[in-house]
Amino acid sequence: MNNYLPIKILNQDFSKNPFMLHQLFSSFPKEDIYFELNNNILTIYLRELDFFHFKNSIQTLVKNSDSETAKLLNSIFYNVDKIKSYGLKGRKRLYVGYDKERKVKNREANIENGLVVVDNGDKKYLLSEVVNKVIIGDCLKVMKKLPAESFDCVFVDPPYFLQLPPKKLLRWTGSVVNGVNDRWDVFKDFDDYDNFTKNYLIEIKRLMKPNATIWIIGTYHNIHRIGKIMLDLGFWILNDVIWFKTNPMPNFLGVRFTNATETLLWAIKDKKVKKYTFNKEVAKSFNGGKLGINVWQIPNVKQDHYHLKIL
Repeated sequence: MNNYLPIKILNQDFSKNPFMLHQLFSSFPKEDIYFELNNNILTIYLRELDFFHFKNSIQTLVKNSDSETAKLLNSIFYNVDKIKSYGLKGRKRLYVGYDKERKVKNREANIENGLVVVDNGDKKYLLSEVVNKVIIGDCLKVMKKLPAESFDCVFVDPPYFLQLPPKKLLRWTGSVVNGVNDRWDVFKDFDDYDNFTKNYLIEIKRLMKPNATIWIIGTYHNIHRIGKIMLDLGFWILNDVIWFKTNPMPNFLGVRFTNATETLLWAIKDKKVKKYTFNKEVAKSFNGGKLGINVWQIPNVKQDHYHLKIL
């Protein structure tokens, strides 16, 4: 028990729906996560958790449940999800135990074990304070705190604004496709999305060194809008690189072409920039000694999995 983190949730409706709890937790190893239900208190004992699997399991059950059951499931997810702030190591999110709890007060900087949290407050940061660190925060707030002309290269994987329909997407097997419906990918309309895009690109341009480059990736949902905004802001696009997925998502409905590509825009901050970095010999090494073309055939990989783990 010492290696488990207990998460207690009080709700009298849990006792009315024990089947839902068993259905949720049965797909995870009991030695990593299990629950106890005592009267109206649900206690989740957590040692390690594949968080994406957990999230997808919750979403699938929610889509196939009535509103009351969905509320219970969402309360479970909320209480587990909020613990993620306890720690981060590489691609794994970790619980660090009560005696090592790290709290960020007023969202000010907390530099510990290579982690920098920067967000609200008036403090500005020197480059030496954040170099080789992981920075977590609202990008539109964080970037304003960093010194101009600091970045050699920027890679942006922005919200795609997928505009998914409010209905279940089913595979031919009958299983549910868990699309991106998180709050960070929701915008009121295209104007709202364009303003967000313009604001972060303005800050990125300020932070780029004179000969720095930027890579930004997207799909047909957003990349054309981003490219237009970049050109309006004075960026100069060097290449559009097509990522051709050799194993794309299957086309279940057959009402349009299979979507097998994403687009990367590679740009400099000004048309006059000449001495940007391009490693020609490295580019040749990936194409049998010939300079590579702007179509990259790379398999699509499954969604990265990270684990919550009690130390």
